[in-house]
Amino acid sequence: MKIYVLLVFLLLASAATAASAQADNSNLELKAGWNLISSPVEDGIPSEKFSAQCKIKSGPWIWDAGLGNYVQTKNLQPYVGTWVKVEKDCSVSFFDTKIKTMKDLLLKKSWNLISGIGQLSDFGGCAIKSGPWEYNTSKKNYVKTDVFNPDKGYWIKVKSDCVLAEKK
Repeated sequence: MKIYVLLVFLLLASAATAASAQADNSNLELKAGWNLISSPVEDGIPSEKFSAQCKIKSGPWIWDAGLGNYVQTKNLQPYVGTWVKVEKDCSVSFFDTKIKTMKDLLLKKSWNLISGIGQLSDFGGCAIKSGPWEYNTSKKNYVKTDVFNPDKGYWIKVKSDCVLAEKK
């Protein structure tokens, strides 16, 4: 009986260790006011989980490049830049698999609000007219960047409809 209980315990501990090796425990840090963010995890972050940890004043909002306006959303999605205004500095905890590679992004002619991971120079397929632009919450201004961080959103303007993809 003791051996059986020990064996079950070891199997459960092994399964828990394997699950935690695939998922990451992380935080998404937000400052009071407007934040341009994205989900850094593959499955996204449901707004209920987000709003349980941060007092949302407005949003989350995504830019619909096809319609040319903002649309309120229920979830923070990976690869999609999202505006959210919070009452005070806060942190959203999540335990999920972090994005490790960039997926192909279908961009519309003009401005797109995206997110990703990696160096802009590693991607091609689009004639970029402007950006990517990252919003600096502390200074309330935009800063041009060449690096995508998966927990941030970025404005990017392209000359025509295209697919931003990793160079092969």
